Amino acid sequence: MKFSFNTGRQYTAEGQVITAEVKGKHILFFDHSRMIAGAVPLLTTREMSRFELSGLLMYNYDRGNYSPSEQAMNLERVDPVVTYRY
Repeated sequence: MKFSFNTGRQYTAEGQVITAEVKGKHILFFDHSRMIAGAVPLLTTREMSRFELSGLLMYNYDRGNYSPSEQAMNLERVDPVVTYRY
Protein backbone atom coordinates (compact mmCIF):
# COMPACT_ATOMS: atom_id res chain seq x y z
CA MET A 1 0.00 0.00 0.00
CA LYS A 2 1.37 3.39 -1.01
CA PHE A 3 -0.21 6.72 -0.07
CA SER A 4 0.59 10.40 0.54
CA PHE A 5 -0.65 12.51 3.41
CA ASN A 6 -0.25 16.00 4.83
CA THR A 7 0.40 16.36 8.56
CA GLY A 8 -0.77 19.96 8.57
CA ARG A 9 2.53 21.08 10.10
CA GLN A 10 3.72 24.28 8.47
CA TYR A 11 7.18 23.28 7.19
CA THR A 12 6.23 24.69 3.76
CA ALA A 13 3.36 26.76 2.37
CA GLU A 14 1.44 23.55 1.63
CA GLY A 15 2.24 21.95 4.99
CA GLN A 16 4.24 18.74 5.49
CA VAL A 17 3.60 16.18 2.73
CA ILE A 18 4.80 12.62 3.29
CA THR A 19 4.55 9.57 1.05
CA ALA A 20 4.57 6.17 2.74
CA GLU A 21 4.66 2.61 1.43
CA VAL A 22 4.51 -0.70 3.27
CA LYS A 23 7.37 -2.94 2.11
CA GLY A 24 7.71 -6.23 3.96
CA LYS A 25 8.25 -5.51 7.63
CA HIS A 26 8.83 -1.76 7.22
CA ILE A 27 7.01 1.43 6.38
CA LEU A 28 9.18 3.36 3.95
CA PHE A 29 8.58 7.11 3.96
CA PHE A 30 9.72 10.22 2.17
CA ASP A 31 9.02 13.61 3.70
CA HIS A 32 8.81 15.80 0.58
CA SER A 33 8.73 18.98 2.67
CA ARG A 34 11.90 18.30 4.68
CA MET A 35 13.66 15.94 2.21
CA ILE A 36 14.01 13.16 4.79
CA ALA A 37 13.67 9.49 3.83
CA GLY A 38 13.58 6.50 6.13
CA ALA A 39 12.13 3.18 7.21
CA VAL A 40 10.10 2.46 10.34
CA PRO A 41 9.73 -1.15 11.57
CA LEU A 42 6.26 -2.63 11.15
CA LEU A 43 5.94 -5.12 14.00
CA THR A 44 2.45 -6.40 13.24
CA THR A 45 1.05 -8.63 10.54
CA ARG A 46 -2.49 -7.33 10.89
CA GLU A 47 -3.98 -5.23 8.12
CA MET A 48 -3.81 -1.54 9.02
CA SER A 49 -5.66 1.44 7.55
CA ARG A 50 -3.81 4.40 6.05
CA PHE A 51 -4.77 6.44 9.10
CA GLU A 52 -3.27 3.82 11.45
CA LEU A 53 -0.12 3.48 9.33
CA SER A 54 0.39 7.25 9.20
CA GLY A 55 -0.08 7.47 12.97
CA LEU A 56 2.46 4.71 13.60
CA LEU A 57 4.86 6.35 11.16
CA MET A 58 4.55 9.80 12.73
CA TYR A 59 4.88 8.43 16.27
CA ASN A 60 8.23 6.89 15.32
CA TYR A 61 9.37 9.70 13.00
CA ASP A 62 8.82 12.34 15.71
CA ARG A 63 10.97 10.31 18.13
CA GLY A 64 13.76 9.57 15.65
CA ASN A 65 12.90 5.84 15.63
CA TYR A 66 13.67 5.23 11.98
CA SER A 67 16.57 4.17 9.80
CA PRO A 68 17.74 6.16 6.79
CA SER A 69 16.61 4.59 3.52
CA GLU A 70 17.93 5.26 0.03
CA GLN A 71 15.03 3.24 -1.38
CA ALA A 72 12.55 5.61 0.28
CA MET A 73 14.18 8.60 -1.47
CA ASN A 74 12.50 7.39 -4.68
CA LEU A 75 8.94 7.49 -3.33
CA GLU A 76 6.86 9.87 -5.43
CA ARG A 77 3.72 11.64 -4.26
CA VAL A 78 0.44 9.88 -4.78
CA ASP A 79 -2.80 11.76 -5.34
CA PRO A 80 -4.96 12.49 -3.56
CA VAL A 81 -2.96 13.82 -0.63
CA VAL A 82 -5.12 13.26 2.47
CA THR A 83 -4.68 15.48 5.55
CA TYR A 84 -4.20 13.82 8.94
CA ARG A 85 -3.31 16.33 11.69
CA TYR A 86 -0.40 15.37 13.95
